[in-house]
Amino acid sequence: MAQRVLFPEKVTREELNSLVDRAADLIRTAVDYKFILVLLFLKRLNDLWEVEKLQAKKRLIEEAGLSEEEAEKEAEKEIFHT
Repeated sequence: MAQRVLFPEKVTREELNSLVDRAADLIRTAVDYKFILVLLFLKRLNDLWEVEKLQAKKRLIEEAGLSEEEAEKEAEKEIFHT
């Protein structure tokens, strides 16, 4: 099966920006805003979880004397995410 080439030549930054803008316009018109709100909410939850994980990891390394790998694994536990 032949591979289809989307861009036979090198794409400029302006062309790439234009393509991204068109894709964003397509998504904005084709997707219900409620779906986007759910995605934004989940993204925010994930970002907060990552911050809590990094804080817990740092605390575990400093206060409990765990190695970085041990602290990483321990920081993922539910007790650190309230």
